[in-house]
Amino acid sequence: MPEPEPEPAPCGFTFANTIDGGDIEAGHGSISVPKAGADFSFAPDSTFTAIGGYFNVDVRVDATGFNIDTAQAHILYDPTLLEAVDQNNDPIEASDLAPLPNGELIADGTWKDVLANAVDPTRGLISYAAGKGSPLNGGSDATTLFTLTTLRFKALTVTTLTSEAVSDATLTFSEHGLRVTKAVFAGNNVTGVLGRATISIADSPCTFSFADMVADAPFVAFGTHAFGNSVSPLSVTWAASAGGSIDANGLFTAGQVAGSFPGAVSATSGSLSSLASVGVSPGPVPAPTTNTITALDSDGDGGQVLIGNHWG
Repeated sequence: MPEPEPEPAPCGFTFANTIDGGDIEAGHGSISVPKAGADFSFAPDSTFTAIGGYFNVDVRVDATGFNIDTAQAHILYDPTLLEAVDQNNDPIEASDLAPLPNGELIADGTWKDVLANAVDPTRGLISYAAGKGSPLNGGSDATTLFTLTTLRFKALTVTTLTSEAVSDATLTFSEHGLRVTKAVFAGNNVTGVLGRATISIADSPCTFSFADMVADAPFVAFGTHAFGNSVSPLSVTWAASAGGSIDANGLFTAGQVAGSFPGAVSATSGSLSSLASVGVSPGPVPAPTTNTITALDSDGDGGQVLIGNHWG
């Protein structure tokens, strides 16, 4: 009797809803009103990937309504979960000079000076700062939402399937000590809200095979509220745009076309949504079989005649 097929491991989604400016007081969450200023954020602020996956995160500053002439961002991450890499996917060393790409204001000449560009992979600290520089060099103030720089990471270990660890895979802006994230105008601190990003790492990519005509695997969703605790139950609407189909319970069935389908599966819960990529790999080529083909015709008397032919 053949051994039963093992149950496929679930592919995971995590929804993290962050409340900017939130405080924890006496064991419960409260929302504080942040001071007005230029906000720092990550885009996207929620990423789903698998071990070994690479992804970009933009560091953004919103100077709308607040002229700023300098912005400095100090980003904290857990180096046991994430590895900082360059745009060629090579690990960044502490000795690397200017490992981060310049943001759009430096690229378009609005700002002239890069003031800091460094990564400390041991501590999990990234520092990037830029500004318009001297009035004599033609730089001008920032007045809109812009990308200060772009970060790139490699996912090292699982966070998604243990809800206690979901809040650990985060990117945050340092706001204390010697390295403070801030926006500046004419020497004055005009910093607003400092956002954060959540990184969810699954055990392996969601890959399916149609070797047996149909292959399927379940997707599951995890929810956390603003302070990292799990939310249950979670009502999720599933959809698949390519690579196969998915039912209302999150069971994905691979299609008959092999390939990689980025962002093919979506999960939506209320106003939150997330995407996962799937890969469909072809099954093994079946073993060849030999068939004997005989061609017959009939003669003028109705008898069968064997015809010799070359089959191409």
